[in-house]
Amino acid sequence: MAEVNNVSGDLLWEIVRKQSSYLVKRTVGGNHIVFSRDPLNLRNVHSRKHTGTVNEKVQHLRFSLSQHNIGG
Repeated sequence: MAEVNNVSGDLLWEIVRKQSSYLVKRTVGGNHIVFSRDPLNLRNVHSRKHTGTVNEKVQHLRFSLSQHNIGG
């Protein structure tokens, strides 16, 4: 992801909040539920607070699954 220093997170959120590719809308029992598939969003909540792409402080976790040959 490219780093943008001269645009505020609030402006970015207003641009992407209704048209994000990470946005997931579901209807369950007549209720509209909105989720996020943003890889930087650890709670999957579609809100300004939890969206990693517009926040300045983001923690990215990366796991590596590799097999080690022990005793071989």
